[in-house]
Amino acid sequence: MRDRASTTAEFVCLMRALGPDDPYAGRLLSRPLRRAERVWRRLDAFGVPVDAATLGLRTLINARHRFIDEALNDALAAGVSQVVLLGAGLDARPWRFADGLAGRTLFLVDHPATAARRAARTRRLPPVEARRVDVDFAREDFGDALLAAGFDPDRPAFFAWEGVSMYLDRATVEAALRRLRALCAPGAALAFDLWRPDAGGWPVRSVVALSRRGMALWGEPVRFGLPTAEVATFVRAAGFEPARVEVPAAGPWSGLTFVSARPAPVPG
Repeated sequence: MRDRASTTAEFVCLMRALGPDDPYAGRLLSRPLRRAERVWRRLDAFGVPVDAATLGLRTLINARHRFIDEALNDALAAGVSQVVLLGAGLDARPWRFADGLAGRTLFLVDHPATAARRAARTRRLPPVEARRVDVDFAREDFGDALLAAGFDPDRPAFFAWEGVSMYLDRATVEAALRRLRALCAPGAALAFDLWRPDAGGWPVRSVVALSRRGMALWGEPVRFGLPTAEVATFVRAAGFEPARVEVPAAGPWSGLTFVSARPAPVPG
């Protein structure tokens, strides 16, 4: 992983700002990207195909965000008392879900450089109760960092792990899921996404290859993904039982698999 603030977090925030569901995302953008958002909105209003210009990523990223929103709403309704945003980036859920999060403990976990950028940008937003947990997923134990920040493994929690797994190697993703399982009390829930390397024929593979090269130039190359058919087995091996495994119908390519899961019972 890189030792600077995430570039993809900026891009993802821009895609959310251009979508229909996140009224706060635009306020978390840098000044140049706020200008880009205004230009793209004008183009959209004139019928210019912005989705085509982003290779369908605006639709895909907003579909992912809605999937995790639904899982979070279900967990809040079920009574989780802690919410953990792993790889929080420029996520605006602390503000969008402010009412539902009231009275629960919120942890924002991310690379220190990205966390510092988020802290600077969110000064423009109303204050929220959240505990900042700085950690490099590739080098440090995020579970230890969470526990040090006051996470209680005996209370049910919801974990959102959005847009992170593809930048780690397989062993690190497997270890992260096992660590999450160890932190799960009864009633816990997890929602995350996985890169989908089997997403279509040669046109799709070309788009994916270009995307991977671009992200490598930013210092955030894609390192890991799974065909959707292998996801349930992979999740079960880490100690979770899949609740939903979904491939979004987002064109021109559906390059992600969305997963919600609950901790599997410990054999005994």
